[in-house]
Amino acid sequence: MENREDMDRLLNTQLKRLNKDYIDYYLLHGLAGEVWDKLELLGVIDFLNKAKDDGRIINVVFSFHGPIGDFKRIVDTYPWTFCQIQYNFMDEKHQAGTEGLEYAASKGLGVIVIEPLLGGNLASPVPAEVKDIWDEAKTKRTPAEWAFRWIWNHPEVTVVLSGMNEESHIEKNLKIASEAYPNS
Repeated sequence: MENREDMDRLLNTQLKRLNKDYIDYYLLHGLAGEVWDKLELLGVIDFLNKAKDDGRIINVVFSFHGPIGDFKRIVDTYPWTFCQIQYNFMDEKHQAGTEGLEYAASKGLGVIVIEPLLGGNLASPVPAEVKDIWDEAKTKRTPAEWAFRWIWNHPEVTVVLSGMNEESHIEKNLKIASEAYPNS
């Protein structure tokens, strides 16, 4: 993207390919410091406002992978509908982390969590010392269930997007989600 006009051209091409007059949720993907700074300089806020005003975009959302300072700055710059952040118990202090989760929610944004199992790594067999701790719990759970429940324990989380490789994962994830609420 080289200029403000490219933004309109790209959106109009997307609408044409989708055979639609508008997009319900327009996602700006992978925003962080330098990417956001460049988009701002190119006029992205003007583009988003005009596209919303003329009805081509209904809601504006973003995904984020960067430091917390950039996250807060981006949250504060535009009236977003929701954001997507990488969040799991290993990323509590990484990228937006818990601080970003709570900050976005305090600003009225929905928060969609991506990478809840850290690319499947948190669903893998755990180290023996972790397994020993989990085995002491009254209720036995799989590593994936512990990870999902940890996320759902945060009332600021709106939706969790979980990657699934098998149909059986869908059933398991739905069962966990149906039982896992904040403070559960």
